[in-house]
Amino acid sequence: MRPTTIGEVLNALDRIVDTAIANGDPMGLFAYVYRRTTDQVQRAIARKAFEDGQRMEHFDVAFANLYLDAYEDWQRGAPVARCWGIAFESTRSPTAIIQHILLGMNAHINYDLAIAASTVMKGKPLLPLKNDFEKVNEILAGIVDELQDRLSRVSPLFFLADWF
Repeated sequence: MRPTTIGEVLNALDRIVDTAIANGDPMGLFAYVYRRTTDQVQRAIARKAFEDGQRMEHFDVAFANLYLDAYEDWQRGAPVARCWGIAFESTRSPTAIIQHILLGMNAHINYDLAIAASTVMKGKPLLPLKNDFEKVNEILAGIVDELQDRLSRVSPLFFLADWF
C-alpha cells in the first residue's frame, strides 16, 4: 500500500534501509539520507515552520511515493525512469558511497520533484511553494554536517575528502 502520511513514508524508508543493511546492499544509502531528511521535514511541519503545513505533508508524501514506486518497480524488475535505472544499477557496482547518494538525489530532485510539484499544484501557480521549498533547503543544510560525520564513519575516503 502506498503511504498517505509522512509517518507511513518513514516506515517504508525504514524497511528499505533495514533490508539493505541485512543484505549489505548500497541501495539503502540514498534511502537513509532521504529518511533523515523526511524526518526533519515532519518535525518542521509539527513546529509550524512551513507556510502551509498540510500542503507540505501532501507534497512530501507525493514526492516520496515517486521514489518508493521507482524502488518497488526496480525490485520487481519493472521498467523505471532512466535516471532511476542508472542510480539503482550503480548499487550493483563498486561505486563510492557519495556517488550512490548523489545519483539518488539527482534522480529524485531533478526528475521526481517537478512531477510532484505539478501534481500537487495541478491547475494552481507554483509560486506559493517557493518559501516552503526554501525551508526544505534550510533543513537539508542543517543536516549536512551530521550526514558527513555519519558517512565518514563508514568511508575513510569520504572522511578525508570532508576533512580537506
